[in-house]
Amino acid sequence: MRFWVGVFLGVRASLFILVEGGAGTGKTLLGIEFLVCGAKHYKEKGVFVSFEESPQVIQTNANGLPWNLQHLVEKRMLEFLYTEQLEVIRGLVQGGIFLKTELVRHRRVHFIEVYKMRGTGYLPGCHLMEVSGSGIKVFPRSGG
Repeated sequence: MRFWVGVFLGVRASLFILVEGGAGTGKTLLGIEFLVCGAKHYKEKGVFVSFEESPQVIQTNANGLPWNLQHLVEKRMLEFLYTEQLEVIRGLVQGGIFLKTELVRHRRVHFIEVYKMRGTGYLPGCHLMEVSGSGIKVFPRSGG
């Protein structure tokens, strides 16, 4: 669970976590990696709910990633859904993550902020996040 160790101090099973952010901030990649790691390492089923893209588009775009999503879907470990009911979903949220990017010295830098996570602790503030074709890596800032 390499990308959230140090930012999350544990995530309870069955939490509905909303990942928000602008285009290109890594929302889809973060969600997929989180669910794939849960399925592979902890045998936990996961549901990815999108408000912007169909399940087919998400899975097609994820073909270049180092995970076999189709295998997890076929085993019923991972499910992709699409809905336009964002406001209804917001009422169910038990955890919230905000992703953003900033231009720093002519380079796009990614940040992650956990602003809500029921039943567990987390490090407040923005943390540096690296997004690559192999997944996401977070560098927790020291001092909370």
